Amino acid sequence: MSTTNTMLNLPLTIETEPLIKKQGLSECRICGAPAQYVNFGVISCNPCKMFFKRNATIEQKTFKCHFDGYCEIKRDNHHMCASCRLKKCFQYGMTTDKFRPSRPTKSLVKIEPRYQSKK
Repeated sequence: MSTTNTMLNLPLTIETEPLIKKQGLSECRICGAPAQYVNFGVISCNPCKMFFKRNATIEQKTFKCHFDGYCEIKRDNHHMCASCRLKKCFQYGMTTDKFRPSRPTKSLVKIEPRYQSKK
């Protein structure tokens, strides 16, 4: 929507389009935050991606919802209930099949000095 300022004859632009559409972003399927990429099979924001990566392999029994499993996961409160957040990740289709294999760790090799000083 555009209007003009009659006193100065300058165009006034009023942005009515949401920021998400303007920047070509999507909405995180888990918490509703702006998201740009598909992570582990679902369009999700970086915090939800990292949450899933850290917790997906942990048994879900370790997380307990204090509200009988009916928490509403939103952008502003997604940190409140890990149990419901992880459950929502799996419900929307995040899978551990999409995890990259971990890189082999380099073994630490003790380097012995070639020459030892004699005292």
